[in-house]
Amino acid sequence: MSSVYFIPYNSDKSLLKRIIEVFKRAHFDKIFQKDDIVAIKLHMGELDNTAFVRPIYVRKIYDFLRELGAKPFLTDTTTLYRGSRGTAVDYLYTAMWNGFDFAPIIIADGLGGTSGVEIEVNGKHYKKVKIAEAIANVEKMVVISHFKGHEITGFGGALKNLGMGCSIKEGKLSMHSNAIPVIKEKYCTGCRKCLLVCPVDALHMDGKISVIDEDKCIGCGECIGFCPFNAIKVLWNASFTSLMEKMVEHAIASVKGKQVVYINLLMDISPECDCYPKSRGAIVPDIGILISDDPVSIDQASFDLVRESPGDYRFFEGDVRNKDKFGLIHTEIRSEIQLEYAEKLGMGEREYVLKKIGRD
Repeated sequence: MSSVYFIPYNSDKSLLKRIIEVFKRAHFDKIFQKDDIVAIKLHMGELDNTAFVRPIYVRKIYDFLRELGAKPFLTDTTTLYRGSRGTAVDYLYTAMWNGFDFAPIIIADGLGGTSGVEIEVNGKHYKKVKIAEAIANVEKMVVISHFKGHEITGFGGALKNLGMGCSIKEGKLSMHSNAIPVIKEKYCTGCRKCLLVCPVDALHMDGKISVIDEDKCIGCGECIGFCPFNAIKVLWNASFTSLMEKMVEHAIASVKGKQVVYINLLMDISPECDCYPKSRGAIVPDIGILISDDPVSIDQASFDLVRESPGDYRFFEGDVRNKDKFGLIHTEIRSEIQLEYAEKLGMGEREYVLKKIGRD
């Protein structure tokens, strides 16, 4: 059974100091040697989003790795959709604006998101996948994930950070290819916001109602998060099972042959991902930080802690303790499929030992 170290948000000691304490206690510091090139994989936030990983936590890890003699750099990949991270240049401007200018940054999939290395996975959906070049070519990583909801996978944590976040545009497109949303006409007001954000112009107006052209749609889900009236939904069917399985197969490829430490930040747990230029608030109170060397265990523990927490009245009615918060928000999606499939493929274990660090 894997160990997951839990630093409560209301810890009796600085969270930053506790992170380093866990690295030493779990002997994760021994992984990183002098002159090791280490990728710190994270989502550096869309422009105007306020829920992404706070730079101060990343800076602490970066400085600690430097003290160990390693050569860390921050990294992520470009996005499929229109936004502030669609090219490497745009992403670098965004990362600097969001406060990540204290370390070298390498956008792993190159200028336009096409630089990848083919890695064998022998999964259900792929025999080989392309992983972003700068990630494929390192042997050691620290994966820092903001654990939050997601409109297509239910929640996003370490597995999504790896699977979607380490793939090139070709892989992202392949994963989303069957995930076509639908318009709920009775909720659509014809505001046209979805038309403005679609990266492939797959939406048009039919009178006062938005319509999705399924032949053009790439399933990126951008329109879902931008709709202010919740008029765009995904229908749960085999295609979304496929999307999560494809994501997991990319995740396995991204860490193949690597030594990796995972950090999940359970703070500002928003209902959707950090890819939107806005944040809707947290669905539960801040919980803390989890650290492990098992991506399945850390995501399962994160999911469990959110489930056990009280919900925010702005998102839920009544007592929702011990209920799947992400399932209550994204009702068509069973997010645990990603955990089940990752465990099935041997990426990690869903059973874990939670080791609490310090006092509340």
